[in-house]
Amino acid sequence: MARAGWTGVLFLGLAAFAATGCASTAADWRERYLEKEQEAADLSTNLADERNQRADAVAQLEEARARALELEKENENLRNRPATVAEAPVPDSGVGETLDRLKKNGMDAYQTADGNIAIVLPSDITFGAGSKDLTAAGKKSVDAVARELQSTFAGQTVRVEGHTDGDPIRKSKFTDNWELGGERALTVLRYLAQNHSVSPERLMGATRGETMPVADNKSDKGKARNRRVEIVVIVPRDQALAR
Repeated sequence: MARAGWTGVLFLGLAAFAATGCASTAADWRERYLEKEQEAADLSTNLADERNQRADAVAQLEEARARALELEKENENLRNRPATVAEAPVPDSGVGETLDRLKKNGMDAYQTADGNIAIVLPSDITFGAGSKDLTAAGKKSVDAVARELQSTFAGQTVRVEGHTDGDPIRKSKFTDNWELGGERALTVLRYLAQNHSVSPERLMGATRGETMPVADNKSDKGKARNRRVEIVVIVPRDQALAR
């Protein structure tokens, strides 16, 4: 009986120890599980924050790229902007009065975008069709301009420019509109030097061909306006800027 009693006590003690150990182990595992669960939640939060920061950085980068492209386009437009879009200068009193007087004398004159004075001679009156030779009416027109060059514009440099319409050369001896414009400009230049003693040092010839139309080349009227010789008086810089 004594032995059986001790055996029972020993069994009960082991059972109690086992129960206590299991309970402790379960508590430990639960605590570790909760810790890992919290760590996972913290990592998830950090990952979400990093993703949001990355998305913001990508958005800012795309915005910067778009702005850079926009600025590059603006710069390209500025680089390619033709000089003709520049606002024409406001004539000073001397240039304005000169233009008024030229117009009153029947001349087609205007101030260019760079401040010079241009007198327009229509080619249909100044030259024969497809020809570089001056007509009688053309000579009279150049005579009138020559008097101004020797008086009002004495000593100033003169550029004679030949302009054509947009029709390609087909039946005349000229290779193209560049040559036709150049030959007509040279005819006027030579006439000024040889018939009116305008100093050759003051004269220079240029051809614009069909590149600078003043009217639509789709109509006969527009083409007639584009066929012209312009005698451009180079206004001294200080006078052009005087206000």
